[in-house]
Amino acid sequence: CLWVEGGHSHLAEDVLKDSFSKAIDYFNQVEANRVECACTPKRNNLADPNKPYTLPKDRKPILYFDMDGTLLDFLYSERVALGITYRHYLQKDITAEEIASYSGINDSYWKKLEKGEITKAALVVERFITWFETVGIVGLDPASFADRYEKELKNVCRLVDNAEFVVQTLAGTTQQY
Repeated sequence: CLWVEGGHSHLAEDVLKDSFSKAIDYFNQVEANRVECACTPKRNNLADPNKPYTLPKDRKPILYFDMDGTLLDFLYSERVALGITYRHYLQKDITAEEIASYSGINDSYWKKLEKGEITKAALVVERFITWFETVGIVGLDPASFADRYEKELKNVCRLVDNAEFVVQTLAGTTQQY
């Protein structure tokens, strides 16, 4: 199995060229990603690290795609949803600086979630509390803003370049999730 995260378009290129072993070697070198198969009980640790892993001929490779930044252009969706929500509540357009500020704050909160320092329910509202304080928004309910933002975010979707091509091309040769 391969876990495919954003920013790894060269990986898809390797898979398309039937160079799965090159893709596996790449993932073994990048700590942020992982390669797993029946013989790999530990992250990035093949049963025999000196022996290269080869995919059995009777099995289709399994690819797990992370959606945000891999198949979907999340930063675009974030910008659009935030802009729509901002305009709804503040009756003016959001600035590039405000979007960048929110994006950084949002990213820091997701990292806290990954570390178990915050719950998702708390993250959804607290990121807006922090952002409101940072950009000077007063008198606006962060929970209402968060709710509207989440609704808008679900309505905005754009694929990253070549995502559809990669998924369709690999459809007959891999299992995709």
